[in-house]
Amino acid sequence: MTASKKTAPLPLGPPHDPSDYPPFAVTADIALFTIRDGRFQLLLIERGQPPFLGRLALPGGFLHPDEDAETAARRELFEETALDAGSGHLEQLRSYSTPDRDPRQRVVTVAFWAILPALEPVHGGTDARAARFVPVEDLEADIAAAAIAGPGGHLAFDHDRIVTDAISRARSKLEYTTFAARFCPSEFTMTDLRLVYEAVWGTELEPANFRRKVEGIEGFIQPSGRSTSDRASDEPRHWSEPGERESWSVQMLAHRSQSPPAMSESRLLGAAPPDPAPAPPMQGSSDTSGRRRGRPASLYEWAGGEDLFPPFRRPGT
Repeated sequence: MTASKKTAPLPLGPPHDPSDYPPFAVTADIALFTIRDGRFQLLLIERGQPPFLGRLALPGGFLHPDEDAETAARRELFEETALDAGSGHLEQLRSYSTPDRDPRQRVVTVAFWAILPALEPVHGGTDARAARFVPVEDLEADIAAAAIAGPGGHLAFDHDRIVTDAISRARSKLEYTTFAARFCPSEFTMTDLRLVYEAVWGTELEPANFRRKVEGIEGFIQPSGRSTSDRASDEPRHWSEPGERESWSVQMLAHRSQSPPAMSESRLLGAAPPDPAPAPPMQGSSDTSGRRRGRPASLYEWAGGEDLFPPFRRPGT
């Protein structure tokens, strides 16, 4: 048996000298999505200090020496808007490292995107002069107009690019994960869930086909054993504005009847387009699918599964 032949070690290069590389800072930014007043919305802050004083931007800031990027993103969100991302979904989007993206110095940003449901009003803090929710469809139009107008962008820094990437990620996630349920309250109707898809994707879905699809996916949702009549008798809950006690579906449908978004053709998974849209729902009806037939709508909970199989397919994709 022949002995294995030893290979000579590769020669080492010159010692690494950190001074050969200029220092750079690291920041964490967060794109936080929710649904308010029936619309898919993103949280922005108004910068209270240079650079880009007074411009809208994503919440975020520099990492402290003793924290990682996710910790910094959560901290900055709370400091600038008083919102805690711990109760929702948070995941890393990507990093952004174009050399001249910050006029102060070389800065690399680790960006995150998050979902929080039924948020209360927000207020600016620390170096954020103000904080507000902006409808995604309006923001996309502003970003597109700024790109046509010339360099500079609509948002501060390169946040136009980060926001565009985050919106695309959020929409695509609904095709192969159960993340749509994270936009809903802890208990929700089938209409609540469908309206999330319609708000995020900007398209109408056929209710009966949507129900069949959702009920056929194991690990997506599960019955809570309660109905909208039980929910109506609960203690008041927090909604998107102080004093609101209407069902989440009513808020979504009421906004649609007042200011309907531009909708593409209404199809789900190859289903035929539905009949012409009925008249706007009566105020006070918490779920059109149940109340039309004279009974309260069933409530569901997220079942805890992550991946959808078979996945949804967004109309038009």
